[in-house]
Amino acid sequence: MKHFFITILLFCCLGSFAQVRISQVYGGGGNASATYNQDFVEIFNAGTASVAIGGWSIQYASATGTAWTVNAIPAAVNLAAGQYYLVGLAVGGAVGVALPTPDATGTSNMSGTSGKVALVNSTTALSGSTACSGASVVDVIGYGSGSCFETAVFPTTGITTAQSMQRATSGCTDNNNNSTDFVLATVAPRNTGSPNNSCGGPTPIISAGPGITNITSSFGTASASQSYNLSATNLTPAAGDITITPSVGLEISTNNTSFGTAPILVPYSAGTFTTTPIYVRLSASAAQGVFSGSIAHTGGGAPTATVTVAGAVFQNYYNTKANNGLTATSTWSTTTDGTGASPANFTDGYQLFNIIDQTNANYTGVWNVSATGNTSRVIVGDGTAALTFAV
Repeated sequence: MKHFFITILLFCCLGSFAQVRISQVYGGGGNASATYNQDFVEIFNAGTASVAIGGWSIQYASATGTAWTVNAIPAAVNLAAGQYYLVGLAVGGAVGVALPTPDATGTSNMSGTSGKVALVNSTTALSGSTACSGASVVDVIGYGSGSCFETAVFPTTGITTAQSMQRATSGCTDNNNNSTDFVLATVAPRNTGSPNNSCGGPTPIISAGPGITNITSSFGTASASQSYNLSATNLTPAAGDITITPSVGLEISTNNTSFGTAPILVPYSAGTFTTTPIYVRLSASAAQGVFSGSIAHTGGGAPTATVTVAGAVFQNYYNTKANNGLTATSTWSTTTDGTGASPANFTDGYQLFNIIDQTNANYTGVWNVSATGNTSRVIVGDGTAALTFAV
């Protein structure tokens, strides 16, 4: 009975390890015409449960080499289902840009055309040219040529420093055959901050919309609110938060009352966020002129969903200063009592000239309000008091 229990326990653990695999290898860092200045190995959890990978390592040896360099993964690291993990390695030179922030770093200086990389569940260095068949090896890729691989080496014919070796279907394909499980593709490192990828299961989705296209406000005053709908399905983990983040100049609310510019955390459960209206308005600090912004929705392992917000912010002027008529800028004020600032001219965009009832609003000649794109306006009356014109 004791022997039977141990056998089952080992089966469980090996199954958990098997869902974590090498998903991308880039050995061209810093070389001529390289996209990135640093080599890297990316690993991926293709399973449906988190795996503790702290204390594991990425190990590298040349195609026929027997000495393996060890690049440790820090302790207490857990890789969530569908999550990527980026291990930055040697900086090969000044050519290329920096990687997205690596989750761990090491020193291996890999060949871009031939070599072998092993994912090992310890930091004990492998030994020998065929060491990748050892019990501690979770996954391995041999590329170009060499003595260590799964079924057959991955051919690197024609590889460039703008390409990496990537496991097919974003890391999900694993038939234990390096020659067919991997493809050459434009290098695209992913780290734990990248969107999670679900292998075979339902894809996490956040839906938000429609976009807002006609929101307007008066400069210095928050606009009336408009709303869009937010929903989500198949989120992982099953309970968590969706983070709603507005861009500069926008305020958001879940109740159409308490507006703010800070991100909002909205909880979900059972992997689903029931369709809910989200309210948005232009803030009082939004700049005068055409407005273009967005609201991002993240969380639950789903790709970011973005709602675009477009509109305009107008400066209101009121013809309240008597005796000067309409054609002089000094007649106009940003306040109805005449104490506010006057416009610089009648030709700038996004100005509203409000003619309200007052004495001596007389003028002769041509009063020309014209702005590029026809974005300024003349408004007659205040919608309440009667207005009389003498022509």
